[in-house]
Amino acid sequence: MEEKLEKRVETYLEVESVLNDFFKELDFCYENCLTQEESLFLSDLPGHIGCCSYNQHDQAVFPFKEILDTKRDEKYPKPEINYEACDYHTMDGCLLGDHKPPACITYVCPKFRTYLSNRFDIIYDNDHLNELFKGILSGKTEQKEISRFKSEFNYYIEKIKFAQTGF
Repeated sequence: MEEKLEKRVETYLEVESVLNDFFKELDFCYENCLTQEESLFLSDLPGHIGCCSYNQHDQAVFPFKEILDTKRDEKYPKPEINYEACDYHTMDGCLLGDHKPPACITYVCPKFRTYLSNRFDIIYDNDHLNELFKGILSGKTEQKEISRFKSEFNYYIEKIKFAQTGF
């Protein structure tokens, strides 16, 4: 069982890496929220908080949460308590490069989804992706769906690069 669980965590991190690459290509949150006076997510939040207004890593419940939490705690030091936002959130964004809970890695605000749709013709479904990530950890997501996700998001990354540079 332990070996299968380790493999699922490894797969989770591979898929998370693809999604991280997708977000890096866009850098939407930094430009449109973190550096602004008000958050696009909720106008009553300061921009530097973005949509990270609470500790999703502590409050989220999903299958095999404890294994992801343990791996995260092994890799990253426990952050100081942040009463304004998620403990891992800073003025520059998330301290976590990986091992993020499914809700954190997959969530984008409605304005970000609209931007993706209007600018790149990308339909981004938070709920579907959240379930995909949870399913990877629980073993319910099939390999063909994982492969499809990777192909689709690698295609999106190339599409965004082309739209932004012409190359």
